[in-house]
Amino acid sequence: MIIERPKEVERVKAFGKWVLVYGRRKTGKSFLIENFVKYDDFFFVKRDRSILSIKDSKTIAYETLLELLKR
Repeated sequence: MIIERPKEVERVKAFGKWVLVYGRRKTGKSFLIENFVKYDDFFFVKRDRSILSIKDSKTIAYETLLELLKR
């Protein structure tokens, strides 16, 4: 079952160029972004602080993420 949350989708879309979504585990953050928001790059920062690029399914370094965020 999918619970529609149009207010949250519109809030995320209204932020503009890039958005950092964070919060407690298992609350639907990834589902919201993957299914309702158009994105160019999508990263998971895991509990062990490793960073996973969803675009190419590779682990990237923190420094690489910083460079990507600058563009």
